[in-house]
Amino acid sequence: EEEGDDGHRIVVFDTVRTDKLVVDDSSLGLDAGASEALGGGGNRFVIEDIDYAVDVPRVTLTRYAVNLDRKGYTTRKLSPRHLEFPSVAPRVQGRRHRYVYTIAGPSIDEVSPQAGVLKTDCDDPGGSQIWLPNPYEYCGEVIFMPREEEEESGTAGGEEEDNGYLLTLCFDGLAGTSNLLVFDARSVANGPICRVPVSNIEGTLEEFAEIRGPGHGLHGTWLPDVAPSLGEIQAAETRRGVLNARFLADVPNHAA
Repeated sequence: EEEGDDGHRIVVFDTVRTDKLVVDDSSLGLDAGASEALGGGGNRFVIEDIDYAVDVPRVTLTRYAVNLDRKGYTTRKLSPRHLEFPSVAPRVQGRRHRYVYTIAGPSIDEVSPQAGVLKTDCDDPGGSQIWLPNPYEYCGEVIFMPREEEEESGTAGGEEEDNGYLLTLCFDGLAGTSNLLVFDARSVANGPICRVPVSNIEGTLEEFAEIRGPGHGLHGTWLPDVAPSLGEIQAAETRRGVLNARFLADVPNHAA
């Protein structure tokens, strides 16, 4: 929270924004017939090829400034790229920050597969950096690790917000392998400073035996007892949509 020029209380937060988020059979790539044939009980996802430019909604890094006194908000796009999974250095989580780390596609103006690592400079867009892997490689969610204290020089990593490392799991679609990539967070555009092969996950399904690594997937925590059905997912999205509608109704003075 900060004080605006007019003395009003302002809450500022950065997040990813999309104009379209639909959870249904087609958007999830769920083929009911194929699912039943595979023994999935109608709840197994079968992902088919999609036209990225047509079927995938654009996702952008957006800064919201909510005026608590006027009950309105403004938005500002922080990067023109199609991106996802924003993160910041742990010590600035929930606080004023300068850098946001995401995965992003190669195209600046169009929707493209989010494969590379992007460092967005929120204060100076010209200072943003991106690294793109080979066309058959795809990076996952980026995690920031602070640099350890350097005893010899007496300087502590973390005095500068980007003084640390970025970690991401990168899947090689041709080789079917994955590598843990390590970047110097201050010079992302120079590429990874280290690649560590990641071995296969024990208990991988036989049909995916050709993948000699964890593969490419979304971030999250896997719990063996939690397996929501499509109906439960849709119900959760409906509830979220209702909450969003209520929020927008309470802040009519929106200025994009």
